[in-house]
Amino acid sequence: MLAADAELDEMLVGTQVKVTLDAFQVWEYPGFSPHKVLFGFQGRDQAGEEAQDLSLRA
Repeated sequence: MLAADAELDEMLVGTQVKVTLDAFQVWEYPGFSPHKVLFGFQGRDQAGEEAQDLSLRA
């Protein structure tokens, strides 16, 4: 399941949610030498009085 396809859970609105990446798998990546994998995460913190956009690039 993609995170973008998840259904909204109204009970989570206004609460803190911890998001973790417990595993990362690359399937059938070509070649045998080391590769760099780019990863991006975007979200929005709406638990406080003011919403804040979150972004992580690694």
